[in-house]
Amino acid sequence: GMNFLRHALFGEDFVEQHPGAYEKRLARKRALAEQNKEAGFQKKMELEDDKYSGEH
Repeated sequence: GMNFLRHALFGEDFVEQHPGAYEKRLARKRALAEQNKEAGFQKKMELEDDKYSGEH
């Protein structure tokens, strides 16, 4: 209750973070976002190829 309010209102941290944990998490999220972006691009290209292939 109170810890949540103090964290939400004043930004106080109650759990110690390991050194470098934020950077590791950020790097992991960026890598995942890049993979998702590439997969989306590939899917879009496949749909474009299908659209102009004349098979449909």
